[in-house]
Amino acid sequence: AISEEHLDATAITGHTALGATPADTDELLVSDAGTLKRVDYSHLKSGALSLISATAVSDGVSAFNINSVFSSSFQMYMMIVQNIRVTSDANVRLRFGASGTYNETSQYRYVGIGRDRSGTDRSYNDGSDTSMLIVKELDGGDGLSHAFGVYYFANPNISATNSNRKRVTGHYHVANASGNSTTTTYNFAGELEVSTTAFDGIRLLTDSGNFRGGTASDGDAMIKIYGIADS
Repeated sequence: AISEEHLDATAITGHTALGATPADTDELLVSDAGTLKRVDYSHLKSGALSLISATAVSDGVSAFNINSVFSSSFQMYMMIVQNIRVTSDANVRLRFGASGTYNETSQYRYVGIGRDRSGTDRSYNDGSDTSMLIVKELDGGDGLSHAFGVYYFANPNISATNSNRKRVTGHYHVANASGNSTTTTYNFAGELEVSTTAFDGIRLLTDSGNFRGGTASDGDAMIKIYGIADS
């Protein structure tokens, strides 16, 4: 037995740092009521959300991909669209992808129920599109129009026949600085009606123009994806 006076801090600090969140099977040493035991990190981590990807939107691109985010580890996912902007008036769309190939079949269905601050109805829908319209009417203008939203994905990576519809639901807000009477809030639902494809990523694209980049300090132009634990 080695007592505490024979241990120096370098027993820990002298080793290579992990530099990342431990894997579920990484082991730590704990004292369980005075008895030393090893424990997998999976038993220690807390919280329902696990950050999988934080992607900064590149400046001047009309589309970008976020790959290897959906897996068998989770059935439900949350995506935060954090203050994205465009260079010209455009909608932002989404396609599901598997191994770098993105589904462009006319099987996307979606509906957005929207109302702007002047009371005008800005709702939209489509029952046969090649992409899912997830942000409507971003104003390119001077680049001050932002979109912020939270979306949930159900079973994107499950290939079972009874899970063939890849569903998305959420809420987003479009702030139009150049004409704030059109500042709009939307509730959104959509799905890709496709057979047994296990998708692992997404592509975001604009109808026209390009995305504008942002900076970490002001929180602009980020897409964050979290896995939601079952328990």
